[in-house]
Amino acid sequence: MCVVCKQRLSQKQLFRFVKNSGQIIFDSRQKIQGRGLYICQDCINKLNTKLFNRVFKTTISDEKLETLKEVMIDTKTTK
Repeated sequence: MCVVCKQRLSQKQLFRFVKNSGQIIFDSRQKIQGRGLYICQDCINKLNTKLFNRVFKTTISDEKLETLKEVMIDTKTTK
């Protein structure tokens, strides 16, 4: 389920971010252990630091969020 729009989709249709060992990373294979956040294609532009901070109970900077988005987009386009 997308955390932004709450739409239920299969995991293959969603992108996953995970908090593992204190780091928030894009999980392209959706296999890394840790607390995860799923988001659909339509809501990518709606990602914001407030959402990440709430879900992961941490503080993430705008720069880190932009880096995560870039990694996600790069990974998506290479598939």
